[in-house]
Amino acid sequence: MNSFEQQCIEASRKNWCWNIHCTTCGHQEFTKYFQYLCKTYNRYKFTLEIEGVLDTFTNTNLENLNQKCKFPDWLGYLGLVLYDFNGDRGSLEKLHQNWATQLSDLVPANSHVFNELKEVSLGARSLTLKTLERCEYAILGNRFKQPHIKN
Repeated sequence: MNSFEQQCIEASRKNWCWNIHCTTCGHQEFTKYFQYLCKTYNRYKFTLEIEGVLDTFTNTNLENLNQKCKFPDWLGYLGLVLYDFNGDRGSLEKLHQNWATQLSDLVPANSHVFNELKEVSLGARSLTLKTLERCEYAILGNRFKQPHIKN
């Protein structure tokens, strides 16, 4: 388990804010973690170019987060990474592909977002906050589907 997974599990246990546009706390606990990870105090200059940062996020086991964190909080934590970190498309592509591949295992294969995730995993498009939102709805819908009952 990497440090981001540990941070997410702790955040879930303590109900940390993951609202990107929070005007109360600005998701400060994650901001502190990102500052620690990037060795910077500049809130607006997080970068994936620092050695090990990209690997930490890329190597995150999303099934582990799905099992150990509250839903949909763990998707919100991924959203914070997508929102707060910048980099060129090439550096983000590996992260997007890895996460999309893992997310596609968690959503129904007949969902629209499944196809979108497949495109991301092939490098044809980027993983976005909107994609994570679609994953949330697909996973949620899959969790509460009732088996068809014949009368």
